[in-house]
Amino acid sequence: MGRFWDLLVVLADRTLKARYRGSLLGVYWSLLNPILMTVVYSAIFGAKFKDY
Repeated sequence: MGRFWDLLVVLADRTLKARYRGSLLGVYWSLLNPILMTVVYSAIFGAKFKDY
């Protein structure tokens, strides 16, 4: 099992680096994007449904 886990980590790392190679934030964009979208949606819907 350990051998396959190491292979999975290497392949995932290589895929993420290749996908976000041209991005300014790199791999961190894959984490930052959902966080930013959550903040934006919370602000919009929180303001919209504040009185309910």
